[in-house]
Amino acid sequence: TPSSDALDEYYCYAINPKFKRDAMVTGVQVIPGNRRIVHHAILFRIDAGDRAAVLAKDKASGGKGWPCFGGPGLEEKDGASGSAGGNWLSVWVPGAGDGQFPSGLAQALPKDSLIVMQVHYNFTNETGTDNSKVVLSVAPQGAKLRAIRSQLAAAPVEIRCADNLKTVACLRE
Repeated sequence: TPSSDALDEYYCYAINPKFKRDAMVTGVQVIPGNRRIVHHAILFRIDAGDRAAVLAKDKASGGKGWPCFGGPGLEEKDGASGSAGGNWLSVWVPGAGDGQFPSGLAQALPKDSLIVMQVHYNFTNETGTDNSKVVLSVAPQGAKLRAIRSQLAAAPVEIRCADNLKTVACLRE
């Protein structure tokens, strides 16, 4: 039950996929539990080096999530809270498709990884509880896939694109 005096709240939740082997994720489906307050969700892959920090946050919250903004809420090296340790695994927004990656592509999820799901709640119209879920599609072992990797870049979206750059994260005129 997210609670805030503000109209918006960002909460992070630890998900342990409990894989016995490294996996190649071919799709991520987020099923929002309360579409009236769930605005969007971002899933971060947390590698083994940040596993203890995530588990400590989860334990401190009694498994009910912790407030976070901008990332999974882990400490950066300079002491600031941010996206330390987290690479985007997937995102969900209303109207998103089935969450399957393009054919032949997958994201690596090492067996010791965790996932942090950051949910943005908006309380403009109402408050309430949420029980969102995540369903991972995993390729069979040995499948021939090309690994994709996300990268977070802090930059204004108004930066001009280089002529040879094919991306939606910069301004084209």
